[in-house]
Amino acid sequence: MIRGEYVLRIGDGPELVIPNQFTIIGMQTIMKAAFWQEIPMLYIGLCNNNIASSLSLAAIQEPSGINGYLRQPVAMNQVNWPVISSVNGESYIESREFTFDLTGGVSTPVGRLFITDGTYVISISSEFMDGVQVYDEPITTKYRLFIG
Repeated sequence: MIRGEYVLRIGDGPELVIPNQFTIIGMQTIMKAAFWQEIPMLYIGLCNNNIASSLSLAAIQEPSGINGYLRQPVAMNQVNWPVISSVNGESYIESREFTFDLTGGVSTPVGRLFITDGTYVISISSEFMDGVQVYDEPITTKYRLFIG
């Protein structure tokens, strides 16, 4: 089984583990990377969307880079994915931590994280525990991909 989760922290708050849903294309992307060595550049971002197995990147309600949070690149390499470990007998790989800081005075409210290859949505998180809103504090996250 393959599954993923975002580890999220808002400001100095506690870490929250936020499960995600892979899109069909997302699962295919992971399989192509593992077995065909088709290694895409990935990006992590913030959005405000409902979960759907066929969510298109064009449908993502993402804050603008001018007054919101910038999407960040996550190359598939050891620098961006430095941790391989296991918990409760389930193996995972974990990304480095990414920080999203409000770059302007106003942002589109956000409530989810997503990963894209720049063309398709790979995964989208469940909604943050405190719902969709604008955050004054930095949002930090890392991603865990479990294979077990």
